[in-house]
Amino acid sequence: MPDITLPDLYGDDEYKEKNNKSALQPDKNKSSVYKALPVLPIANLTAKSQLRVKANAQFNLLNNFINWLKQYNNSRTISLQWVTYANQFNEAIKMYKQIKDDEKRYPIKKFCYQ
Repeated sequence: MPDITLPDLYGDDEYKEKNNKSALQPDKNKSSVYKALPVLPIANLTAKSQLRVKANAQFNLLNNFINWLKQYNNSRTISLQWVTYANQFNEAIKMYKQIKDDEKRYPIKKFCYQ
């Protein structure tokens, strides 16, 4: 578990290896030899990180999509009533259109190493 978490599309436990039946269990029997580093002010760093995340437009867009996706996955019932179905479909189209528009407004920076 990281000390400071950032919004992540795959951060939900559903997608993590520990939920896979064939995942290897951690080896807790071996003791490690290491020299501990000085303790970091995690609470202060976490607070600063959260302020930066809240001020960042791309993280806000990601959070909006994550919340929408959770809601969509948790209430995935397809209505047999045309009007209700059309509304659900239009909401999904609207969210994906917003993502496409946001990609144009806030292009993802790609890093390449030389």
